[in-house]
Amino acid sequence: MLLPAASCSFLRRPVDGLKIDGFNRTAGRINIDRNAHADSAGTNSVGIEIFIIHVEPHQDLLLQQLWQEIDEQALPPLLRRELMMQGFRAGILGSIGSPALTKFLQNSADFNAEEVQKMNSHEREIHAADILRKTAATRQYRTLVPDMRALVRIFDNPLPDVFLFWNEDSLYCGQTYRDATGILCVQAKADKDGGAAFDIVPELEYGKLEQRIRHHQGMIIQETSRPRKTFPALTVSQRLLQGQWILIGAVSREYTGLGNTFFVRAGAEQEQRLFAVRFVQAAPAETQGQSSTYSPHVIPERN
Repeated sequence: MLLPAASCSFLRRPVDGLKIDGFNRTAGRINIDRNAHADSAGTNSVGIEIFIIHVEPHQDLLLQQLWQEIDEQALPPLLRRELMMQGFRAGILGSIGSPALTKFLQNSADFNAEEVQKMNSHEREIHAADILRKTAATRQYRTLVPDMRALVRIFDNPLPDVFLFWNEDSLYCGQTYRDATGILCVQAKADKDGGAAFDIVPELEYGKLEQRIRHHQGMIIQETSRPRKTFPALTVSQRLLQGQWILIGAVSREYTGLGNTFFVRAGAEQEQRLFAVRFVQAAPAETQGQSSTYSPHVIPERN
Protein backbone atom coordinates (compact mmCIF):
# COMPACT_ATOMS: atom_id res chain seq x y z
CA MET A 1 0.00 0.00 0.00
CA LEU A 2 1.32 3.41 -0.93
CA LEU A 3 1.89 6.00 1.74
CA PRO A 4 1.29 9.74 1.23
CA ALA A 5 3.96 11.29 -0.95
CA ALA A 6 5.23 14.84 -1.15
CA SER A 7 6.81 16.59 -4.08
CA CYS A 8 10.01 18.38 -3.12
CA SER A 9 9.62 21.45 -5.29
CA PHE A 10 7.43 22.88 -8.03
CA LEU A 11 7.80 24.76 -11.31
CA ARG A 12 5.44 27.08 -13.06
CA ARG A 13 3.89 25.99 -16.36
CA PRO A 14 6.13 26.55 -19.42
CA VAL A 15 4.90 26.93 -22.98
CA ASP A 16 7.11 24.09 -24.31
CA GLY A 17 5.76 20.56 -24.42
CA LEU A 18 2.12 21.37 -25.23
CA LYS A 19 0.25 18.44 -26.74
CA ILE A 20 -2.32 19.28 -29.42
CA ASP A 21 -4.82 16.58 -30.52
CA GLY A 22 -2.64 13.75 -31.75
CA PHE A 23 0.33 16.03 -32.36
CA ASN A 24 3.24 15.69 -29.96
CA ARG A 25 5.63 18.62 -29.89
CA THR A 26 9.10 17.35 -29.04
CA ALA A 27 12.57 18.58 -29.99
CA GLY A 28 11.10 21.63 -31.76
CA ARG A 29 8.85 19.75 -34.16
CA ILE A 30 5.35 18.26 -34.39
CA ASN A 31 5.10 14.45 -34.54
CA ILE A 32 1.80 12.92 -35.64
CA ASP A 33 0.71 10.03 -33.43
CA ARG A 34 0.06 7.26 -35.99
CA ASN A 35 -1.78 5.17 -33.38
CA ALA A 36 -4.53 7.78 -33.01
CA HIS A 37 -6.95 5.92 -35.31
CA ALA A 38 -8.54 2.69 -34.16
CA ASP A 39 -9.36 -0.39 -36.15
CA SER A 40 -12.82 -0.82 -37.63
CA ALA A 41 -14.28 -3.14 -35.00
CA GLY A 42 -17.02 -0.73 -34.06
CA THR A 43 -19.12 -2.74 -31.64
CA ASN A 44 -17.31 -1.79 -28.42
CA SER A 45 -16.28 1.78 -29.23
CA VAL A 46 -17.20 4.38 -26.64
CA GLY A 47 -17.62 8.12 -27.15
CA ILE A 48 -16.32 10.21 -24.26
CA GLU A 49 -15.74 13.85 -23.41
CA ILE A 50 -12.66 14.70 -21.35
CA PHE A 51 -12.42 17.97 -19.43
CA ILE A 52 -9.50 19.58 -17.60
CA ILE A 53 -11.08 22.14 -15.28
CA HIS A 54 -9.01 25.04 -13.95
CA VAL A 55 -9.85 25.94 -10.34
CA GLU A 56 -8.80 29.45 -9.32
CA PRO A 57 -8.10 30.21 -5.62
CA HIS A 58 -11.27 32.30 -5.35
CA GLN A 59 -13.29 29.26 -6.57
CA ASP A 60 -12.45 26.99 -3.63
CA LEU A 61 -15.96 27.37 -2.19
CA LEU A 62 -17.45 26.50 -5.58
CA LEU A 63 -15.21 23.42 -5.68
CA GLN A 64 -16.45 22.37 -2.24
CA GLN A 65 -20.02 22.76 -3.49
CA LEU A 66 -19.17 20.55 -6.48
CA TRP A 67 -17.80 17.77 -4.24
CA GLN A 68 -21.00 17.91 -2.18
CA GLU A 69 -22.96 17.26 -5.38
CA ILE A 70 -20.69 14.37 -6.44
CA ASP A 71 -21.51 10.85 -5.25
CA GLU A 72 -18.22 9.64 -3.73
CA GLN A 73 -20.06 6.75 -2.01
CA ALA A 74 -20.52 5.09 -5.42
CA LEU A 75 -16.90 3.93 -5.21
CA PRO A 76 -15.89 0.97 -3.00
CA PRO A 77 -14.93 1.95 0.58
CA LEU A 78 -11.41 0.48 0.34
CA LEU A 79 -10.73 2.40 -2.86
CA ARG A 80 -12.01 5.66 -1.34
CA ARG A 81 -9.73 5.11 1.66
CA GLU A 82 -6.70 4.42 -0.55
CA LEU A 83 -7.41 7.45 -2.74
CA MET A 84 -7.84 9.70 0.30
CA MET A 85 -4.56 8.50 1.83
CA GLN A 86 -2.77 9.47 -1.36
CA GLY A 87 -4.46 12.86 -1.65
CA PHE A 88 -7.07 12.01 -4.32
CA ARG A 89 -10.84 12.49 -4.38
CA ALA A 90 -13.11 10.79 -6.90
CA GLY A 91 -16.80 10.27 -7.47
CA ILE A 92 -19.70 9.92 -9.88
CA LEU A 93 -22.07 12.59 -11.15
CA GLY A 94 -25.44 11.87 -12.76
CA SER A 95 -26.44 12.79 -16.29
CA ILE A 96 -28.36 15.83 -15.01
CA GLY A 97 -25.04 17.37 -13.99
CA SER A 98 -24.76 19.97 -11.25
CA PRO A 99 -24.99 23.78 -10.89
CA ALA A 100 -21.38 23.98 -9.67
CA LEU A 101 -20.04 21.97 -12.61
CA THR A 102 -22.01 24.15 -15.02
CA LYS A 103 -20.30 27.25 -13.63
CA PHE A 104 -16.87 25.68 -14.06
CA LEU A 105 -17.59 24.63 -17.65
CA GLN A 106 -19.42 27.70 -18.92
CA ASN A 107 -16.20 29.08 -20.43
CA SER A 108 -14.78 25.77 -21.66
CA ALA A 109 -12.77 25.71 -24.88
CA ASP A 110 -14.24 23.84 -27.85
CA PHE A 111 -12.49 24.34 -31.19
CA ASN A 112 -12.53 22.68 -34.60
CA ALA A 113 -9.42 20.59 -35.21
CA GLU A 114 -9.39 21.60 -38.90
CA GLU A 115 -8.75 25.21 -37.94
CA VAL A 116 -5.77 24.16 -35.81
CA GLN A 117 -4.26 22.03 -38.58
CA LYS A 118 -4.10 25.08 -40.86
CA MET A 119 -1.66 26.71 -38.44
CA ASN A 120 2.07 26.16 -38.46
CA SER A 121 3.76 24.64 -35.40
CA HIS A 122 4.59 28.01 -33.84
CA GLU A 123 1.02 29.27 -34.25
CA ARG A 124 -0.36 26.05 -32.71
CA GLU A 125 1.86 26.45 -29.66
CA ILE A 126 0.89 30.09 -29.10
CA HIS A 127 -2.80 29.34 -29.67
CA ALA A 128 -2.83 26.42 -27.21
CA ALA A 129 -1.05 28.48 -24.53
CA ASP A 130 -3.55 31.29 -25.06
CA ILE A 131 -6.46 28.86 -24.58
CA LEU A 132 -5.04 27.56 -21.31
CA ARG A 133 -4.59 31.09 -20.03
CA LYS A 134 -8.04 32.41 -20.93
CA THR A 135 -10.46 29.52 -20.44
CA ALA A 136 -11.85 27.86 -17.35
CA ALA A 137 -11.61 24.38 -18.88
CA THR A 138 -10.30 22.52 -21.92
CA ARG A 139 -12.51 19.91 -23.57
CA GLN A 140 -11.94 17.07 -26.00
CA TYR A 141 -14.29 14.53 -27.55
CA ARG A 142 -12.73 11.15 -28.34
CA THR A 143 -13.90 7.65 -29.14
CA LEU A 144 -12.07 4.65 -27.69
CA VAL A 145 -11.99 0.96 -28.50
CA PRO A 146 -10.96 -1.66 -25.90
CA ASP A 147 -7.27 -1.70 -26.88
CA MET A 148 -6.90 2.10 -26.88
CA ARG A 149 -6.08 4.35 -23.92
CA ALA A 150 -6.40 8.11 -23.66
CA LEU A 151 -3.42 9.51 -21.75
CA VAL A 152 -4.47 12.68 -19.96
CA ARG A 153 -1.70 14.97 -18.75
CA ILE A 154 -3.21 17.32 -16.20
CA PHE A 155 -0.09 19.53 -16.31
CA ASP A 156 2.55 19.57 -19.04
CA ASN A 157 5.37 20.92 -16.90
CA PRO A 158 7.13 18.19 -14.89
CA LEU A 159 8.13 18.46 -11.25
CA PRO A 160 11.90 18.29 -10.70
CA ASP A 161 11.69 15.76 -7.83
CA VAL A 162 8.86 13.56 -6.55
CA PHE A 163 9.70 11.26 -3.61
CA LEU A 164 7.37 8.29 -2.94
CA PHE A 165 7.10 5.78 -0.09
CA TRP A 166 5.34 2.44 -0.36
CA ASN A 167 4.93 -0.79 1.61
CA GLU A 168 6.22 -3.97 -0.04
CA ASP A 169 6.23 -7.31 1.83
CA SER A 170 5.96 -5.48 5.17
CA LEU A 171 8.99 -3.36 4.27
CA TYR A 172 8.91 0.37 3.57
CA CYS A 173 10.56 1.43 0.31
CA GLY A 174 11.15 4.82 -1.25
CA GLN A 175 12.38 6.34 -4.48
CA THR A 176 12.88 9.78 -6.00
CA TYR A 177 11.45 10.29 -9.49
CA ARG A 178 13.10 13.05 -11.52
CA ASP A 179 11.16 15.30 -13.91
CA ALA A 180 7.89 13.60 -13.03
CA THR A 181 4.47 14.28 -14.57
CA GLY A 182 1.13 12.80 -13.48
CA ILE A 183 -0.94 11.02 -16.15
CA LEU A 184 -4.43 9.52 -16.00
CA CYS A 185 -4.87 6.55 -18.38
CA VAL A 186 -8.50 6.21 -19.46
CA GLN A 187 -9.94 3.01 -20.94
CA ALA A 188 -13.58 2.31 -21.73
CA LYS A 189 -15.54 -0.64 -23.07
CA ALA A 190 -19.20 -0.64 -24.06
CA ASP A 191 -21.53 -3.34 -22.74
CA LYS A 192 -24.71 -4.89 -24.15
CA ASP A 193 -27.00 -2.84 -21.90
CA GLY A 194 -25.99 0.55 -23.27
CA GLY A 195 -23.50 1.37 -20.53
CA ALA A 196 -19.71 1.43 -20.52
CA ALA A 197 -17.08 0.13 -18.10
CA PHE A 198 -14.37 2.70 -17.35
CA ASP A 199 -10.91 2.12 -15.88
CA ILE A 200 -8.87 5.20 -14.96
CA VAL A 201 -5.33 4.42 -13.79
CA PRO A 202 -2.91 7.04 -12.37
CA GLU A 203 0.63 6.80 -13.70
CA LEU A 204 3.76 8.84 -13.04
CA GLU A 205 5.86 9.59 -16.12
CA TYR A 206 9.45 10.42 -15.24
CA GLY A 207 13.06 10.53 -16.37
CA LYS A 208 14.45 10.90 -19.87
CA LEU A 209 13.11 9.71 -23.20
CA GLU A 210 13.95 6.09 -23.99
CA GLN A 211 13.49 3.97 -27.08
CA ARG A 212 11.51 0.76 -26.75
CA ILE A 213 10.10 -1.88 -29.08
CA ARG A 214 6.64 -3.42 -28.74
CA HIS A 215 4.44 -5.77 -30.77
CA HIS A 216 0.99 -4.80 -32.01
CA GLN A 217 -1.17 -6.93 -34.34
CA GLY A 218 1.83 -8.79 -35.70
CA MET A 219 3.89 -5.65 -36.26
CA ILE A 220 7.05 -4.51 -34.48
CA ILE A 221 6.74 -0.86 -33.49
CA GLN A 222 9.61 1.29 -32.26
CA GLU A 223 8.58 4.08 -29.87
CA THR A 224 10.26 6.83 -27.93
CA SER A 225 8.75 7.46 -24.50
CA ARG A 226 9.63 8.08 -20.86
CA PRO A 227 9.41 5.40 -18.13
CA ARG A 228 6.20 5.23 -16.11
CA LYS A 229 5.25 4.03 -12.65
CA THR A 230 1.69 2.71 -12.43
CA PHE A 231 -0.50 2.80 -9.30
CA PRO A 232 -2.97 -0.10 -9.78
CA ALA A 233 -4.31 0.22 -6.21
CA LEU A 234 -5.64 3.68 -7.15
CA THR A 235 -7.52 2.52 -10.27
CA VAL A 236 -11.02 3.98 -10.49
CA SER A 237 -13.20 1.30 -12.11
CA GLN A 238 -16.82 2.24 -12.65
CA ARG A 239 -19.69 1.43 -14.99
CA LEU A 240 -21.42 4.53 -16.36
CA LEU A 241 -24.70 5.05 -18.13
CA GLN A 242 -25.00 7.53 -20.96
CA GLY A 243 -24.48 11.08 -19.72
CA GLN A 244 -22.86 10.17 -16.39
CA TRP A 245 -19.52 11.58 -15.22
CA ILE A 246 -16.42 10.49 -13.30
CA LEU A 247 -14.51 13.32 -11.59
CA ILE A 248 -11.06 13.04 -9.98
CA GLY A 249 -9.11 15.74 -8.16
CA ALA A 250 -6.91 16.54 -5.18
CA VAL A 251 -8.12 16.51 -1.58
CA SER A 252 -7.03 20.15 -1.19
CA ARG A 253 -4.37 22.61 -2.26
CA GLU A 254 -2.52 22.16 1.04
CA TYR A 255 -2.50 18.33 1.25
CA THR A 256 1.03 17.00 0.56
CA GLY A 257 0.08 13.77 -1.17
CA LEU A 258 0.43 12.13 -4.55
CA GLY A 259 -2.84 13.77 -5.60
CA ASN A 260 -1.16 17.18 -5.42
CA THR A 261 1.58 15.93 -7.75
CA PHE A 262 -1.17 15.33 -10.32
CA PHE A 263 -3.53 18.26 -9.72
CA VAL A 264 -1.74 21.17 -7.96
CA ARG A 265 1.17 23.43 -8.86
CA ALA A 266 2.59 25.79 -6.23
CA GLY A 267 3.70 29.33 -6.97
CA ALA A 268 2.48 32.90 -6.84
CA GLU A 269 -0.86 31.69 -8.24
CA GLN A 270 -1.24 28.23 -6.69
CA GLU A 271 -2.84 26.44 -9.61
CA GLN A 272 -5.29 23.58 -9.13
CA ARG A 273 -7.05 21.48 -11.76
CA LEU A 274 -9.80 18.88 -11.84
CA PHE A 275 -10.27 15.94 -14.23
CA ALA A 276 -13.70 14.98 -15.55
CA VAL A 277 -14.80 12.39 -18.11
CA ARG A 278 -18.37 12.00 -19.42
CA PHE A 279 -19.78 8.96 -21.19
CA VAL A 280 -21.48 10.30 -24.32
CA GLN A 281 -22.51 7.27 -26.38
CA ALA A 282 -21.37 4.17 -28.23
CA ALA A 283 -19.78 5.51 -31.43
CA PRO A 284 -19.92 4.22 -35.03
CA ALA A 285 -16.79 2.59 -36.41
CA GLU A 286 -15.90 5.42 -38.81
CA THR A 287 -15.37 7.89 -35.93
CA GLN A 288 -13.24 5.70 -33.67
CA GLY A 289 -10.16 7.38 -32.27
CA GLN A 290 -11.01 10.72 -33.89
CA SER A 291 -11.70 14.01 -32.17
CA SER A 292 -13.93 16.93 -33.06
CA THR A 293 -11.96 19.31 -30.84
CA TYR A 294 -8.41 19.65 -29.63
CA SER A 295 -6.78 19.82 -26.27
CA PRO A 296 -3.15 20.26 -25.21
CA HIS A 297 -3.49 17.40 -22.73
CA VAL A 298 -4.98 14.24 -24.29
CA ILE A 299 -2.87 11.74 -26.25
CA PRO A 300 -4.20 8.41 -27.62
CA GLU A 301 -2.14 5.27 -27.04
CA ARG A 302 -2.37 1.61 -27.96
CA ASN A 303 -1.88 -1.06 -25.31
